[in-house]
Amino acid sequence: AAEDASGSPKGEIETFVSRKGHVTDWHFDFMENFTLQLRGTKTWKLNKNPKAHVLRGSTPHFRGHTEAIEQQVKVHKMYDPEFTDETWKRAADGAEEVTLTPGSFMYFPSGMWHRVECSDDSISINISLTAETWADIITSALRQYLWSDDRFR
Repeated sequence: AAEDASGSPKGEIETFVSRKGHVTDWHFDFMENFTLQLRGTKTWKLNKNPKAHVLRGSTPHFRGHTEAIEQQVKVHKMYDPEFTDETWKRAADGAEEVTLTPGSFMYFPSGMWHRVECSDDSISINISLTAETWADIITSALRQYLWSDDRFR
């Protein structure tokens, strides 16, 4: 499996098995996502993030994980001073709605705000991939260059 510089996998596959009425509230992920709906129906609300390249996800729906939410807010505040742990409340403004039925396949990019509600008992598979960044490419090239000289090993 492909790994990033820290040795973490550059992707993951998740299976979501959810009951009718289950809601995953507004959040965004830092990975590129592909979802295949296998059973049941899910209604997705999607909204563009004003930031084109997010550094981390924002998962305020995990209310019990205060430390993780605080860390996410700190990262996002570096490039958006207006970002708070309440920013997600604005995500619904102007959101588009998409309904996935069995056999539906959807791509949604890194950073896209989304909220998911199960209209029926539901099974879906999500494939998440971390895209290479310019920082990854440049630091890898620099590392290779430095290794070619004994002084930098």
